[in-house]
Amino acid sequence: MESFFKVEKICNLKNLHKNFPCINTEKIETKNALNRVTAENIYAKNHVPGFNRSTMDGFAVKSSDTFGASQSSPLILNAKYKSIMGEIPDFMLNQGEAALIGTGGMLPDGADAVVIIENTSWLNKTEIEIYTSTAPFSNTLKKDDDYHKGSLVLEKGTKITKKNIAALISSDQDEIFVFKNLKAGIISTGDEIDENKNLSHGKIRDLNRHILSAVCLENGFEPVFYGVSKDTKESLEEKTRLALKECSCVIISGGSSVGTRDITIKAIENLEDSEILVHGIAMSPGKPAIIARAGKIPVFGLPGNPFSCFCVFYIAVIPFLKHISGMKNPFDRPFVKAALTRNVHSASGRTDFIRVKLHIENNNVHAIPIPGHSGLSRPLAQCDGLLEIPENKEGGIKGEIFFVHLIQ
Repeated sequence: MESFFKVEKICNLKNLHKNFPCINTEKIETKNALNRVTAENIYAKNHVPGFNRSTMDGFAVKSSDTFGASQSSPLILNAKYKSIMGEIPDFMLNQGEAALIGTGGMLPDGADAVVIIENTSWLNKTEIEIYTSTAPFSNTLKKDDDYHKGSLVLEKGTKITKKNIAALISSDQDEIFVFKNLKAGIISTGDEIDENKNLSHGKIRDLNRHILSAVCLENGFEPVFYGVSKDTKESLEEKTRLALKECSCVIISGGSSVGTRDITIKAIENLEDSEILVHGIAMSPGKPAIIARAGKIPVFGLPGNPFSCFCVFYIAVIPFLKHISGMKNPFDRPFVKAALTRNVHSASGRTDFIRVKLHIENNNVHAIPIPGHSGLSRPLAQCDGLLEIPENKEGGIKGEIFFVHLIQ
């Protein structure tokens, strides 16, 4: 078996993303754009909300008509008009006049504020008393408070989520250009893997396939499973070639460990226009990892143990997939700072990732290490994040602060 070569530090992986171009784009209806990535800067076609409107139930007024009003000294206004929701008022408000208006209603010409209904009372069918002064544009939204016509709504490379899809819809974007869905081809390897529901004695379940698929779906990628490759170069090469024809990347699970790493390396090297970019990452768990290319398509070889597989995929591979799917800042990920609750050991010269459970006490975040072999699924299920111990440190001591990459 060959030793590791082209071992790379995690901090240097981002320099490799330039080897892989972004996938193609397409135009889709905005209402179907959730979890897609914008392929161009998107600008507001018009002012948003588009007209001056009320944010409260009350009366549209000229703010200058309300100055000096109070509970002890109310002012009287003529309230003969009504602004009907969804309609353009067919009148102009003059001095000394008010118009009944609901939340979201359009302010009539001449009005610049709204007095809320609780600060008014009817004197008769056409007159009201108001009991408070109102500043200009109180309880209103101006026609361009959300977006000015031509202003930037979303940058190119923004993932469209539940937080920003409303901004697209409100800015009159019926259709937008997005990057196509990224398809991730997943191949499991190993004679010991059993796909049957009734597990044979001595066989193991293919947990990594489900871990990788779940993380892909969570990030908006489409996982495509190509089955289990036997521990032969020919079997793996056949499945890899098929995945390369149909997908934007190929992920080989278990093909970087002792006994199968050489098979994976040789299978990749036999692909047309292929290159091994990384053979070993200076991280734990997950050192036996492979990053390669076949033409412009990335091929990844991940460790077989579930936690090692997850750790490499989450820390090292997902940023590559975000990049080729068009996302800006692909190497950014959510994190918190947390204090260790006990001493932990690590080796200098590599970046260590420790499974931790987070606990908040007295407004401070504490990281509780979760022990367990990387082949176990329970510790991964129990953790809230991965505590990162930098390569220049030999472990961490109780109370020391570290970055924790959040796992949702």
